[in-house]
Amino acid sequence: MVQFLCFCSGLPSQQDRFGNTPLDEAIRNHKTAVADFLREFVTPTSNVSPFIPIIAIESHPSSETIYIDKKDRNPSFDAITIEVPNVKEYIGTMNQYFLSVNTSLSVKTSKTGLRKHLKDCGISPDDMRLAVLNALPSVFSEKDFVSIAENNEFLRKILEGKFTIPNFPAFTKQLDVFFERAKKNTEGTVFSRLFSVVNVDLFGVSVCTLDGQSYSIGDTKVKFPIANISKIVSYALALEEHGQDVHKFVGCEPSGRNSNDLILNSDGLPYNPLLDSGGIMCSSLIRRDLDIPDRFELVVSTWAKACGGKRPSFANANYLCEKDFADRNYSLGHLMKAKHLFPPETDIDHVVALYCMFNSIEITTEDLSIFASMALLIFFFFFFLFTFFFLLFFPGTLANGGVCPLTGVRVFKPSTVRNVLSIMGSCGMYDYSGEWAFNVGVPAKTSSSGALLIVVPSVTGIVAYSPRLDKYGVSARGHDFCTQFTTTFAFHTNDKVVRVNRQNPQIYQSSHEEAHIAQLCFASAKGDVLELRRILSHAVDINGADYDGRTALHMAVAENQAQAAQFLIL
Repeated sequence: MVQFLCFCSGLPSQQDRFGNTPLDEAIRNHKTAVADFLREFVTPTSNVSPFIPIIAIESHPSSETIYIDKKDRNPSFDAITIEVPNVKEYIGTMNQYFLSVNTSLSVKTSKTGLRKHLKDCGISPDDMRLAVLNALPSVFSEKDFVSIAENNEFLRKILEGKFTIPNFPAFTKQLDVFFERAKKNTEGTVFSRLFSVVNVDLFGVSVCTLDGQSYSIGDTKVKFPIANISKIVSYALALEEHGQDVHKFVGCEPSGRNSNDLILNSDGLPYNPLLDSGGIMCSSLIRRDLDIPDRFELVVSTWAKACGGKRPSFANANYLCEKDFADRNYSLGHLMKAKHLFPPETDIDHVVALYCMFNSIEITTEDLSIFASMALLIFFFFFFLFTFFFLLFFPGTLANGGVCPLTGVRVFKPSTVRNVLSIMGSCGMYDYSGEWAFNVGVPAKTSSSGALLIVVPSVTGIVAYSPRLDKYGVSARGHDFCTQFTTTFAFHTNDKVVRVNRQNPQIYQSSHEEAHIAQLCFASAKGDVLELRRILSHAVDINGADYDGRTALHMAVAENQAQAAQFLIL
């Protein structure tokens, strides 16, 4: 390891605050071999400069080995062979070689091996962002890779190992556990007007992170009508066209009532865009200069862009069923027309028909999760500033500030995504919204078809689909899955500001405790109480010790940081 650090431009002569160098430490602790190496590295006995290693990464059926060879630079050093369980576990360290070491260094790997590594990280081999790799030879060096990665943000993430969920296999293994538990839930009933349901036992979950890492389990390729989830895009398109003027026509408060209740707020407006009345109103505001077919095409194409370019289909049988049972929707439309809430010359029959068409767009969990992840980043920013295939990618687009994580295409403005997620956080679960925010704590939107879309700020979008609904009109299995998700992982919105004993999958589980303890000790030594609060909010053991057995309290006392010591004791 000492050799490795020195080859990475580590400075053997650098002193700590007591004036000790690594060589001094090696001598004091009687580490003869290390001391001899450092002496030779700092002051070579021969006229040959310390070697710059040549590194080759080779994959074998039984193991993967990294070879570091002297390449005849200095006969006093032997070749080093480092065996690791999997080359991908070494990539985080190797990135420093890739980006900053002497150009004599050569790291070779195969295109096949790289694609396998990316697949393990949740990146599909068909991901269009990998098309640039076609320019690489079948076996390539780090120079080849850096030459195409320097101006490509996605490839730089690969290079640096900086995915949203670094240990994706461990993360998905836990998702499998949640899924199997939720699958045992057979409670709930199917919505009476859901024409297209064939099998009430269908259950699928899809996940898409900010970086486009995706995972699906169960019946994720089964198409279903988006139903109430359509209101998210209708509201977003109305915001794109009219900005905050949308809220001259619809409010932004939870109603505490059923979605289709014949009721308006104290200002005589629909309570929010995610109720049936609000969805009808937003539908009436979208491109009023176009006829019905063109307005519908605009909405479908928007869904396609938000879901990674995959165009959703249309469930005509579901549309006819919606129309047959649209009396309540027509009543809401005429109530709002009687109150003169619609823009002039609005045709209620056309608006309600358009609203039913939007509800009958058909999609899979995989695509909808891409949409969900589009909004993650912008919600995370504004939150701290102010306090199955289509479905998979749609949450991803929300999680990424309005930019589709797979294509890089901007679908919605950041301000639009902020408003959409704010409404989802307070109103997305209808009269269950308050309890959902308390227990699960992430923006979400439920649907009568059995779909449940959630957005974890700055991390991932998730879509669960199961037709059976609980008494709140939420997918019973989806509800179960999401509750397990935020109970196990520190993804509740307020987990960011309080101490919780939950996993953080954004950090390697095997090393995050050690890293947090090191940060805790450093902050304590500096007397940085605010940083201590932040670190402890991640459920770090306040009595955790470093390699010398020193705790944060040791460091605070040793550095005479009275305020930090008082904070740690109390």
